[in-house]
Amino acid sequence: MVETILDATARILVEDGYARTSTNRVAERAGVSIGSLYQYFPSREALVAGVARRHSEWLKDELERALPSTSGLGLKDAVSILLAAVMSAHRINPELNAVLAGEVPNLGVLDWKADTTERGIAVAQGLLEAHVREVRPGLDVNSAAFLISTVVEAAVNAAWRQRPQSIPDGSLERELTSLVYRYVT
Repeated sequence: MVETILDATARILVEDGYARTSTNRVAERAGVSIGSLYQYFPSREALVAGVARRHSEWLKDELERALPSTSGLGLKDAVSILLAAVMSAHRINPELNAVLAGEVPNLGVLDWKADTTERGIAVAQGLLEAHVREVRPGLDVNSAAFLISTVVEAAVNAAWRQRPQSIPDGSLERELTSLVYRYVT
């Protein structure tokens, strides 16, 4: 039942945005009573947080699947593979991702991205530490990992929200790879 409710919430978010998402509409779309919905989700914010957490897990799973394939590669190739995984993860449900990235963070009450952000920073730190011989001397790995994670997340989310037609397929991944690689080397 929880998955059905979350699916209904996601569909309404994509179709109508956060402002028009309500517990009553979700219950109706999910085919459950409002009482049943409230057993699992006491508010609209809880519904959206549930959808966001599930979406965030999908994003983290894509990154986790890509990590083993970076073993033994040079830094630039490893960065390229991880950025391709990030882009792939955002293709899972780009419309939902656009709503979550564009509307939900502005609410200030849902901290659904913290786990994903922390995981992105940890992956970047691990990558830099594994390729310490390739990074520039004096690079502060913790600060660099934070910047890399933040810049990549912002660029990818902006690309999905704005969908600029002038960016050819694969170009954003290549340019982000170059940006990250040149920054750390």
